[in-house]
Amino acid sequence: MNVLKTMRNMSSLKILLWIIVISFVAAMFTVWGGGGGSSSGTGRTWLGEEYAVKVGSRTLPPAVFRLQYRFYVERIKQMLGDSYREDFTRGASKTVADGMVTQLILADMAKDYGLMVSDQELAAGIQRIYGFKDPKTEYPALISRMGVTAEEFQTLLRYELLSQKLSDLLSDSVYLSDAELKRLYTEENEGAKAMVAVVSSRNLLAKVGPISDGEAQARYERDRASFQIPEKRAAEFITVSLNAIRSTMKVDDAQVKAYYDAHKAEFSTPSTERRASHILIKVDEKAPASEVEAARKKAQDIYAKAKAGADFAALAKEFSQDGSASNGGDLGWFSRERMVKPFSDAVFDQAKAVGEVVGPIQSQFGFHVIKLTGIGGEIKPFDEVKAQVRQTILFKDPTFTDKLNKTLTEAEQAITAAKDDASLKAAATKYGLSITPLTQPISKDDPIPGIGRDKAIQDAVAKAAQGQWSEALKTRDGIVRFKVTSVIAAHPAKFDEVKNQIVKDLRDEKALAMAHVQAQALAASAKDAASLESEAKKAGYAVQQSDFLKASDPIPSAGKAPEVNKALLAAKAGTLVGPIQAPNAWVVAFVTEHKTADMQKFAQEKDSFARTQRQKSSQDVMDDYVARRRAALEKDNKISLNQDLMKQMDPASGRQEG
Repeated sequence: MNVLKTMRNMSSLKILLWIIVISFVAAMFTVWGGGGGSSSGTGRTWLGEEYAVKVGSRTLPPAVFRLQYRFYVERIKQMLGDSYREDFTRGASKTVADGMVTQLILADMAKDYGLMVSDQELAAGIQRIYGFKDPKTEYPALISRMGVTAEEFQTLLRYELLSQKLSDLLSDSVYLSDAELKRLYTEENEGAKAMVAVVSSRNLLAKVGPISDGEAQARYERDRASFQIPEKRAAEFITVSLNAIRSTMKVDDAQVKAYYDAHKAEFSTPSTERRASHILIKVDEKAPASEVEAARKKAQDIYAKAKAGADFAALAKEFSQDGSASNGGDLGWFSRERMVKPFSDAVFDQAKAVGEVVGPIQSQFGFHVIKLTGIGGEIKPFDEVKAQVRQTILFKDPTFTDKLNKTLTEAEQAITAAKDDASLKAAATKYGLSITPLTQPISKDDPIPGIGRDKAIQDAVAKAAQGQWSEALKTRDGIVRFKVTSVIAAHPAKFDEVKNQIVKDLRDEKALAMAHVQAQALAASAKDAASLESEAKKAGYAVQQSDFLKASDPIPSAGKAPEVNKALLAAKAGTLVGPIQAPNAWVVAFVTEHKTADMQKFAQEKDSFARTQRQKSSQDVMDDYVARRRAALEKDNKISLNQDLMKQMDPASGRQEG
């Protein structure tokens, strides 16, 4: 993970555990101007039920989800810069919600170990993270900027601290022998460089002749016992949900423009944000003093060049050791809490004007030279935010939210009360809903298109009598009714039912065999790395000189292929390896350099390496627990995501331009 991404994930927190966790303290802003209110008499809000994620009896609130989602989207925008498009965030709401599910499941795991976070530990954690000089005034101000309540903030911080306790406990319980540590160290530090040529079977599919019916029939007869078709059912569905009703609502351009004119402040870069670029010279805080000083001096020299008028972006591309270097060091817009404290203090307190360069600033990542490139508060043009304004109206304007909740209740009642096809179709037409047939029959374990995996509904479809509309069933974000239109009984597969798959399998096998023959010829013609590269390019194969490949690294143009890695690591420099089969390909490689692990260095790094490996082991245990526990909870339908909230946040869902 590059430093920029790490900084954004940490958000001044050194306790985050998830690889893709979205820190709640990193997103100190609300989405599109604030939260929603309840509608009278319905028990709903414009966000749906008052939770974002439910896991068993645990929940996390919508405000937290909005914070995490906004941070996730902003991070993508900043990483992609001008290349960003709104559809890049399609599905982001599901990613954020899944991270929250993970957090709640880990809380259950911690409880099983008897772990808890006391009020004293919570207070100490907050103070350690922020270093308040005057907690009585600074803490309320922090909560206010977040747009969450103190209770929500403290609940989430308890979860984070609890996860850290769990990780520490599991890490401390891991024992690794010297022999195991040496093996792991060797795997991480041994590598082989090679000229790697990949003969892909996919590129040869066009050269595979037609598969005859006789050939396919022969394969079918050979493997007949393995071809089984489960019971499948065709059905049609009608769903009533906030999003379905919302998608029928129109907002004309005049309303959109009027709302924008009246709420321009909501569509501006927050005044609490800054934009900056940086150049990072990496050095560990605990490195020898001579290394720290060398890094500081290098950063100081770069700072001098920048102050003298050198192009900052060019300097970043040349010298910065952060992932933002390729983008000229640009970090995009961020709030004070988004970056580690020394960095934020320099940007928000030390730099006073756009274009000012400050530094070197030392953080746990090394030394930063920073250029302030923007100060928040500017209004975004109408054309840039028109679609966002339209969505904001649909989700916030009381005229629309009140109508939405009223219409939703009426539609649910009408669809529930319908007795037959005619009355159901009439109710659907009245509320702009549709009765949707499945595109193809599904088995009991298949997700239902438009609904997903919902065990209660899947079981109901599997048991329903054909030709009758079901009762209204509760979904995660509304109700659904269905009618099974046909049933295909479970049976041994007939040839015609699996013929297409058999033909595909045979074509893949033949293409792979052709690739093997070509890889053998390539290996026979290669005398060294240069000739392998030349012959491979001449034949049109993917070929490149690799960096040092370790045991678990993907093979260039071939992906994960453990047997190839094993052969490369076992070979001496100057040795031809292959052909070796990889997924959908054969690999031929010429090892150009072999690096062995420095065991003297291992002796020096043994303690820190062991600590890192124990942490990895604890993370593996936690990941395994989450995977198994989540599967069990989903099977029992005990995980709920607020679908209306997720759809509200996702720019690809339900947007109307009318």
